[in-house]
Amino acid sequence: PGATNLLTGVANAYVDKVPMLVLTPQTALPSFGQRGFQESSSDLVDVVSMFGHCTRYSSLVSHPEQLEGKLCTALSTAFRRPRGPVHLSIPADILSLPVRSAAAQFNVATLLREPVAVDDASYQALLNAVEATRIKGRQITIFMGEDCGEAAEEILRFAQLVDAKIVSSPTGKRWISASHPRYYGVFGFAGHDSARQALTNENVELVLAVGTSFGELDSAGWDSQALLNDRLVHIASSVSTFDRSPMAYLHVYGNLRALFTQLVGNLDSRFFAYRSRPPSVAPETALLDVVLPSNIQLCEPEKCFSEELPIKPQRLMRELVAQLPTDARFVVDTGNAWSWATHYMHLNAARRFHVAMGFGCMGWAISAAIGAALADKSKAVVCVTGDGSYLMSSQELTVAVQENLPLCYVVLNDAALGMVRHGQLLNQAEPIGAKLPQVDFAAMANAQGARGYRIQCW
Repeated sequence: PGATNLLTGVANAYVDKVPMLVLTPQTALPSFGQRGFQESSSDLVDVVSMFGHCTRYSSLVSHPEQLEGKLCTALSTAFRRPRGPVHLSIPADILSLPVRSAAAQFNVATLLREPVAVDDASYQALLNAVEATRIKGRQITIFMGEDCGEAAEEILRFAQLVDAKIVSSPTGKRWISASHPRYYGVFGFAGHDSARQALTNENVELVLAVGTSFGELDSAGWDSQALLNDRLVHIASSVSTFDRSPMAYLHVYGNLRALFTQLVGNLDSRFFAYRSRPPSVAPETALLDVVLPSNIQLCEPEKCFSEELPIKPQRLMRELVAQLPTDARFVVDTGNAWSWATHYMHLNAARRFHVAMGFGCMGWAISAAIGAALADKSKAVVCVTGDGSYLMSSQELTVAVQENLPLCYVVLNDAALGMVRHGQLLNQAEPIGAKLPQVDFAAMANAQGARGYRIQCW
């Protein structure tokens, strides 16, 4: 049962390409097929096969000599692009046997080292396309996706050199500060009009989509007018993603950091005459950008300052950013929290915003926030979740209490599965199954050893 409970979380990691090592116990090998207690062998509840559909590698360790080799295979597979979770099932009798040799037979560091190769032909075509666009005086817009993290600095440097505007997917939002002078917000689910305009402007010749898989929420429902058209240049470190952009003008494959480092180096000599200075920002504008970024067009921005009750989530998102430490990290759960945080939460530094939109598991952020806090206890972690998600996984709060983690849960409590309710309204469907009971989450937190507060006014 523990293994089957893991499935949803592992599936979420699989879709979002998160490396994860999953180890599950198994009944002893001689007991296979005899209905042993909690048996999960191929003769009953076949856990290895189950995980095979939501991992990059799933295998049974049937002999002690296999353990090291299969573990190394699993680890190298987890970090090979496309990345993802891997699974080993280890029977109880194998776990109890001694290891014959304590000496390592594999160089794990070598196995985990990512190739830095760049496809020369497609890279040269990209360089030529960028050069031609700049000579014609046309614009370039960069669309940053979920896989841009390791190359973010090089991508921003490239944008500076070619005077490009930058937009991101909701999951790519984490890689750039909201106040960056070239950033025009999110395109896709809960996105900004300014981002769409940066993509559809008639003077845009090339849209460089970097490190994206073009999922439904990342592409505004596969929008062909703004993104998926013949202006698109799809740049990725995994060729498997090219299947979702057959209409692209060009596909460029390679390690993203190496590719943009190489591109920046070549542009230094080719485009010296076309370099532009960074946009000048007046002091008063810079001050306003701390509150609401000037390049990003918000829907009803006045609600970010509203005194109305019940508390407006637009203002809540702004206040969370303003009142919490400048290095606090935000983990946003599935549901209406996605919408509010994607559109209205504007952080002054990259790598502080975390959202998972691939599989969309409710409650994922509750445990993910604990993992983030365990990884670095020197920085606060804030989990923004809804009452529906919190009811599914609130027991995990006991782990945060036990580990004394710097963690704050903000529960948006509207006594409903909000996204379900709004979906029913938008589609004129029967309003059923979306209501939740009134729950005192502050009392629940206090009962679990945390400090809980119910906030009803400013």
